[in-house]
Amino acid sequence: QYFYSAAKLNAHIAAAFDHTSIRDDDVDGVFNGDDICSDTVAGASVDADGCSAVQLASDADGDGIHDYLDQCPNTPAGETPNAEGCSQYQFNADGDGIPNVDDPYPFQSATQCTP
Repeated sequence: QYFYSAAKLNAHIAAAFDHTSIRDDDVDGVFNGDDICSDTVAGASVDADGCSAVQLASDADGDGIHDYLDQCPNTPAGETPNAEGCSQYQFNADGDGIPNVDDPYPFQSATQCTP
């Protein structure tokens, strides 16, 4: 029984301590767990969130939402994004593949909907 308890304790410790959060994969001086901009170019100066000036200013799709915050990086020109950078035709709250604007049940997946 002691071995079982020790194994269970070790499993709980391992689950509670996520090793990826204390790594710094892009070597910018900010640990992954705190790094908002996880792909900083080597040698770039970064802020406390791990973002360089270039990353903070970039907006590849021109929707007004900086790339490091943009959840929908390919917003079509002329469409208005929400705070996450997604237009009404891109946002899909329930993950069923149907954009909210066309989804009769935007907060229930297709498998949860009944006729």
